[in-house]
Order: sequence, then C-alpha cells, then structure tokens
Amino acid sequence: MKPTKSVLNGKNINLTGDNTVITSNNFNVDKDGNMNCNNANFRGNISSSEIIGSEIRVGGDANDPKFIADTGDGYRTYIYPLGLLHEYDMTGKYVAVEKGSIGLGTFSAEEMTETAQITNEEIRIPIVTQTSLEEYKKNFEKLQDNALEILKQIDIYKYNLKNEQDTDKKHIGFVIGDNYNYSKEVTSLDNKGVDNYAFTSLCCKAIQELTAKVKELENKIKEMEPNSEFLYIGTTNRMEKDLIPSMGYRYEGIEVTGFKRKLTLDNFKTITNFINAIKRCKIIIKDFDPDIVIGCGGYVTAPVIYAAKKLGKKPFIHEQNSVVGLANKFLARYTDKIGVSFESTIKDFPKGKAILTGNPCSEKALSIKKTTKEKLDIAKDKKLVLIVMGSLGSKTINDKIFSFIDKFRSKNYSVIIVTGNSYYERVKDKRVPSNVKVLPFIYEMPSVMKITDLMVTRAGASTMSEITALEVPSIFIPSPYVTNNHQYKNAMDLVDNNAGLILEEKDLTDTSLINLIDKTINDEDKLKEMKSNLKKLGIKDSGERIYNILKDLILDERKFY
Repeated sequence: MKPTKSVLNGKNINLTGDNTVITSNNFNVDKDGNMNCNNANFRGNISSSEIIGSEIRVGGDANDPKFIADTGDGYRTYIYPLGLLHEYDMTGKYVAVEKGSIGLGTFSAEEMTETAQITNEEIRIPIVTQTSLEEYKKNFEKLQDNALEILKQIDIYKYNLKNEQDTDKKHIGFVIGDNYNYSKEVTSLDNKGVDNYAFTSLCCKAIQELTAKVKELENKIKEMEPNSEFLYIGTTNRMEKDLIPSMGYRYEGIEVTGFKRKLTLDNFKTITNFINAIKRCKIIIKDFDPDIVIGCGGYVTAPVIYAAKKLGKKPFIHEQNSVVGLANKFLARYTDKIGVSFESTIKDFPKGKAILTGNPCSEKALSIKKTTKEKLDIAKDKKLVLIVMGSLGSKTINDKIFSFIDKFRSKNYSVIIVTGNSYYERVKDKRVPSNVKVLPFIYEMPSVMKITDLMVTRAGASTMSEITALEVPSIFIPSPYVTNNHQYKNAMDLVDNNAGLILEEKDLTDTSLINLIDKTINDEDKLKEMKSNLKKLGIKDSGERIYNILKDLILDERKFY
C-alpha cells in the first residue's frame, strides 16, 4: 500500500510511542532522540547544562559576533568568525585574544593593544607574563644540573627564515635538529620550539654558578687576607645586575656591547659604548681604589682591564679554555699576568706573562666526599667504567652505545651510563645487561669519579680540570660541534702527556669503543701510568696559586709559582 501524506495542525501536538521516528528531507528525529536539521532557523531560547559535539560552527562577521557567552557577573566573551576571542572585562587570569591581538597572563582590556599583534603570517609577542605562583605547581625539586655546562654546549647561530626576502638581517638563536648542538632542557614539549621560561631560568642559574666560582676565589683571598674588599663590575641590562648584589657583592654597572664579526654600522655604536665604558670604569676604579683588578674573559672585561691599566693598577686575567677568547687576546697586552688552565695555552700569550694556575673548580671536586659502589647498587668486586657525555648527554653517542649495549653483558667490569635527562625517558624501560646501570644524571659527579677506574667522556674545560685533579684515567670523545674544536685540543693536552686516550666521534663504533675500554681497563700498567701522569699534570691548589700571583702583583714581587 502506498504511504499517504498527513498534515498535523494544532496548538499542542503530542506524539507518543516507544519508537517514534520523524523522517523528512530536511528534518529527522530517530528513535533515540537524535535530531538533524538542514537549513534550519532557530528562534527563542535554548537551555542546556552542556553542549557536546566534535565541531561547533558559529557564523557572523568581524563587526557582528554571532556567539556571546555571558556569565552574568560582568564577564562576557564574544566569538567572531575565524575563532577570534575577546574578553569584554578582563580583570583575572586569562588567555585572551582580540582581533589583531593576543595576550597571556593578567591584564586589562586597555592593555590588549600592548600585547601581541596577529597578521596573516605570524604572531609577534613583545611581552608575555607567565604565571609562576606556587599554587599552580607541584613535585618541586631543586635544580642540581650544572647550568653553565648545559649552556656551554649550546651552539648559537645567525640565520634567516626560509620565507624571508631580506637576508641581510640575521636572526640569532639555536637550531633544533639532529645535526645541531642544542639543549633538550630548553626546548618545548613538542621539540619544535624554545621554552623561553626554562631558558631564562637556566641563564639565571648559570650566573649564580659563575658568581659562586668568583665567591670561592673571594673566600680563598679572605682566608689569607680577612680585611679584603671586593667590587664587581658588570652590565646594566642583564640579570647579573640584580643577582650579584643579592649574593653579597658590591656592584657597578656599565653599558657595553660586543663587536660583531661582520662589518656593520652597529660596530660604530659598540666603539662609542666602549669609549664611554672606559670613562665610567675609570671613575669607578678611582673611587674604589683597588690593589688588583681581575678579569675572567668576555667583552665586559675589556673596558675594565683597559681602564685599570691606564690608571696604573695591576690587572690580572684568567683563561680557563684551551682556546683563547677574543677579549683575553685583546687584553693580553694590558695585563701584568695571565692565569691559564692548560699548559698549551701559555704560548698563545706574550712571553713571560702566562702562568699555569689550573681551574679553581678542581679544588671543589677534591672537597666532595666520594660515594660507594653499594650506594650505586653495583658490584663491589668489579672495576667501574663511567660513560658520561656532559650534563646534557649526547644523542649521537647515546644512540650508538645503546645499539650495542648487549655487548657489555660478558665483560668483567661494571658500566654506568649517564644519558642526560631528556634521553633517559627513551631508554629507562629498556632491558640492559645486569652489569650495566643507566642513570639520567649524577648531581655530584666528582663523588662517582673518585671510585671510577676508567671514564669515557667529553673534554670540556671543567671536566678536564676535575679529571686531572682526581687522577681518573679517561678515554675522551671530544665534541666536534664546539667553537674552534677546542675540546679536541683540550683532550690532546693529556693525550700528548700519556695521561689520557682519545677516540674521535667519527671513529666511534661498537668495536672501536669496547676494544679500547677492554684493552685499557685490563692493563694495570697502563692505568697506573695514566694516573701517575695525571698526578703530574693535575693542579689541586689552583685557588692558592692565583692568590699568590695576586699577592705578588700587589707587592710588585716576582715570585710566581
């Protein structure tokens, strides 16, 4: 029988049934109450505690929003086409977007114009305030990583974006990629961007560490000269201007910038700033009237040391790296004496000026109490091989080692592999031989180095100082990505003195590394020879040596050590 068409008219129409279904071309209701409307216009009020759906589309134009959320307490949100939000009365903590602007944090509607600008191609954010209240955080753990070492391993580049037409103006930053040296600690969760909050926090801690090193030297001097006074000169626009005074130092700021290697008009401004900084330093130095002026490298040091020399003071600089920095190269002619961490660096300075002092961090390493194999949960009766590629670790080295980690299973020694925090997440659940222990980080590395029979490591300046002071036989895998290949030169300082071995990263294989470890750790004579030569090279009294140089400069004596 052919279905008939019916028309229902009336003020109230009730449809009752267990499975009532309405079907038409544009309006459908199934037995479960799901409704579908095509080209429908709704008039009136819709009340609901929630609306659930995979997609909600709202019409309107830029001047006439078609969705308004009103909480009834003075807050109103408009949704415009393209999904642009505008918080009508923003007095609390919001993520808010206005046509052409975006802002994060706490701000008023009037402040929207001072936030980021949105164009079709980019979002520019001049200032972002990130909430950092305790109430929003949990699982607190004080950062123990060596921030200075982390930052030293980050290579900074000048670059252009691929869509930029003007290639003369370069951006400055680090590059995320397998072939670049960057830090997982300061990358975003998706590993595509920079976590600026983490980066600035890390910079803050690095300044604290540098200040602590200076403090160690201060304490050494005050130990000998209790009435000593200290003045720190730094920049006016960086974090140290606040941090250093908070740590008990008198601080004076100067405006100074570094030279760009490329010929640019900015260098004329740098020259002007340098001349003005010299004048300012002369005023500061005359007022403080120091007996000695000390510089540790960097462009801020240059006007200070130069001014001191012109005023007839006794300048001293210290170079901790095997490759001399530009500032210290320039200042060498204006200093009376230069302390160096590596004997090979002496020849890079004017004859008679450079003195081997070592790095004061070696004394700190000596003072740290050694740990025990029981505490590390490794065999007491086996030798220990410690593999660590700096505080960040090295993805390249980690990948290679974990590709043949099972080959350590049959060895007669224990192995500790320190991967770095970011890489550890990838391997923490990986099955490894019972004689291998994998750790993300060791907070007091010297405590483990003191019970280590053989170390496999990079060749940074601080690491080298600790190795020589603690007399740890080592195989060096220098990072090939550092400035002037200075880690290779650091390593060769020990290799040439039969105090260490070298395996370049390009030559690293399962065979080359494991064979070198086996050959070395099972050769008692070789281990004894390396320890003996390290003892000859190691400087355990770096702070005292520097103190004696300073004292002799002050007294104008020539009793250098």
